[in-house]
Amino acid sequence: MMNQNAALPSHGDGDNTRFLSSTFHSHLPALRARFDRYNRIHKSGTPDEKLDLIQELRDYIFAEEEKILFPNGNAPEGVMWQTPVDESRYSAEIHLLHKLCADFEYTGEYRLKMREIANNIAVAMAADKDMQFAQHNWNAMDMAQKKVVLRKAQKIHAQVQQLDSVKTGQNISVIFNNEARALPDGQHNPQFSYASHSDSLHSIFNSKALGWMFGTPDSLINYNTHPDNSFMRGGFATALSAMHHEQQHAFQSAMALAYFEKRIDPASPYYKDAELLYRLRAHDCYVPPSIYSVYRKQALERDTFDFQYLMETHLRRPFPGSGWAKDPSQARAHGDALDGFFGRIRKWFRGPEA
Repeated sequence: MMNQNAALPSHGDGDNTRFLSSTFHSHLPALRARFDRYNRIHKSGTPDEKLDLIQELRDYIFAEEEKILFPNGNAPEGVMWQTPVDESRYSAEIHLLHKLCADFEYTGEYRLKMREIANNIAVAMAADKDMQFAQHNWNAMDMAQKKVVLRKAQKIHAQVQQLDSVKTGQNISVIFNNEARALPDGQHNPQFSYASHSDSLHSIFNSKALGWMFGTPDSLINYNTHPDNSFMRGGFATALSAMHHEQQHAFQSAMALAYFEKRIDPASPYYKDAELLYRLRAHDCYVPPSIYSVYRKQALERDTFDFQYLMETHLRRPFPGSGWAKDPSQARAHGDALDGFFGRIRKWFRGPEA
């Protein structure tokens, strides 16, 4: 739900109101009613009406872009979710989307708690020998070793993160892919992504079937390890921070599910945040990176990017007590030790004789 304590746009915020008004009324009379409805919802609509309008504006932009890019009507299914939109063509719609996204904010208590949780995760990672080794040897590690570290970062995050006893209660799978950004013909690969998270909660929240029964929803993190992924090129802190971004989406889902199943106390300081996350997931209003300026401003992504930056900051600091990893003999001893997962990886590759 929209945070009633957040600083919302004033109904008389001069420049913005004049911009919207002048833009709306510059259109043909046949379109004026549509823009007047947009303006009414923006000013006084319910949270659900605003979320529905975000979806409507997103779909309108996609439909118009598709007509321009594929005039013969041969657009591949879902292509606009991956194809960057020329936002200059839709200045009024984009401006309104920014305003609508700003109306959905987390409480101050939630934001402070996320900073505390990020610190707790960083402390747990800094105490882990495998993470200590990886921080100092990331560039020399092979891809199999890096994947093990990325998976472990996700698991540590999931184990440590909880809010009012709500944990990431999903069966999370991490799948790695290797998709290049550029195609041989110089075009942009429509399947390229840095990392993503998906689950079945939207379907569950919107099921009309009586007695809907489901177990723990599956949650999937896809992570692209191709060198075109700038997070992988950036080193240990940036590579892991992208995994933390996606794990934060999984935690958002856990909070939304806890609200849906009435497992979070209405007296909790985070109850409104859980309700907000539920509303955001229940409505089909997510704006993908193809409308980039809006994508970064929507509440689901503001939270995950904030968490990602917190984790990247923590992971750039040298882990206390990890100086041993700089000594080659000690690093080798750790790698070959029975309790070192790099040792187990080496022995697996070497075979039984190891």
